[in-house]
Amino acid sequence: MTELVDLWVPILVSAVGVFILSFVFWMLSPHHQADVAFCPEQDAVMKMIANSAIKPGMYMFPNCATKAEWGSAEYKAAFESGPWGMINVFPAKPNMARNLVLTFIYFLIISVVVGYITGLSRAPGAEFLSVFQVASTAAGLAYVFGGWTNGIWFGKRLRFFVTDFIDGLLYAGATGLAFALLWPGLSPAA
Repeated sequence: MTELVDLWVPILVSAVGVFILSFVFWMLSPHHQADVAFCPEQDAVMKMIANSAIKPGMYMFPNCATKAEWGSAEYKAAFESGPWGMINVFPAKPNMARNLVLTFIYFLIISVVVGYITGLSRAPGAEFLSVFQVASTAAGLAYVFGGWTNGIWFGKRLRFFVTDFIDGLLYAGATGLAFALLWPGLSPAA
């Protein structure tokens, strides 16, 4: 067993590495550009939302204000005919600095959990591949599969699942590599 306190370097390096990869994937690489589609009637939709005085939150349509209304003929007709969708109305303009900090904290928390799991199963001086397998698998559980249920229930497009899957595999690999290279007691020849 390796103590979590002895893993602060790989924890920080993996969180920073994944943060940098995330930046590259979302800002410099073209593969996420088509994940979120352009609304051809954007101006009309934005005007309708602004004029409706809708409060910030996530909304699904068709929907009902109460469970009792689900059995109504009006709701059933709207549900059968569609269209179906969701909108997410934010309380304010997205704050990039805040979101970047929260994203880094998210990556850091995952790295701490990966360190904990890997530390439970690998002793100081464990072999590179042994550490890599555990750390990358643990990271993959979060980065590859972490958002699937929300994606399933809230209409994430297949393309977005695929690009997130690819990103997640690379994040998991980078995390595993950081832990394997910086594992306490690793001999230089390993």
